[in-house]
Amino acid sequence: MRAPRPAAEALAYVGGVIVVATVILLVSRAWEGLGIVGRPTVVGVAGAALLLVGWQIGARKTAYTRRLASTLLAAAAVCIGGAVGITVRELTIEAQIPSGRAEWITACCAVAAITALAWLGYRRSPSAVGVLLIAGAGALLAVTLDGLVGSLLPTAQPLGAAGPLLCVLGLGWLVRAPALRTPQLARAIGVALLIIGVQVMRFQQWPDWLIPALLLLIGIGLLVWHSRVRAWPLLAGGVLACLLGAIDALLLYAAGVALIIGGLVIGLGLLTLGVLLLRDRPAEAARPPAAPPRSPSP
Repeated sequence: MRAPRPAAEALAYVGGVIVVATVILLVSRAWEGLGIVGRPTVVGVAGAALLLVGWQIGARKTAYTRRLASTLLAAAAVCIGGAVGITVRELTIEAQIPSGRAEWITACCAVAAITALAWLGYRRSPSAVGVLLIAGAGALLAVTLDGLVGSLLPTAQPLGAAGPLLCVLGLGWLVRAPALRTPQLARAIGVALLIIGVQVMRFQQWPDWLIPALLLLIGIGLLVWHSRVRAWPLLAGGVLACLLGAIDALLLYAAGVALIIGGLVIGLGLLTLGVLLLRDRPAEAARPPAAPPRSPSP
């Protein structure tokens, strides 16, 4: 007799959690005794087992199997990426690479492996879990690449590329969102990466005037985009970006009475923009209502 699908899905989740927990327990208690070869092998074998099971389950195109396969494939990506990172770290120690540079190399290799495997897992069984893992790993990859370049060429990267890379990733998520199974989640990720990327630039050596200018530009662009696509992440992100950009501009360039006047001007400008964007499109407003279907004549 077959078990109900929710019960079978729950059992599979519990089994996957037990596998991961067992690996963590084994590694925590016998880490030193496993040796250079044993450490990545244990983590990699667990990841390979999760990958094999998730890949096989992903062949069944149902809602239950899609969720389960996506979760198992995401866990497999993290485990295999961890095994890659452990291996690269041991190799950097043997090669006597300086500590700071070795850490960036290890992080880049591990995150790159997670990103690639997460993308393969999403292609096999698309779900929100895969989208979130790809977004998180991609953002970490941008940051680690910036750190690696900075450690290799400390004088060739005075501004820092992590912020612009995050903005490019965010724009890519927004462009590709309609082609994904979860477009609204992809748009929310894209908006978040855009705003976070600009905020990261604040802590690097970018000019002060560039931060509010970019925030206002992103905010206005997202609001205009929302007027054509009608997606709530674009609206929420546009309002937030405009608000942050306006506050930054006022704190940077205004003081006293000028601060109050500038706040009124920016507020009125954003209010006018919002009213203009909320108006119905001429084509939609002028479109007559559909006529009810005629009943067949006897």
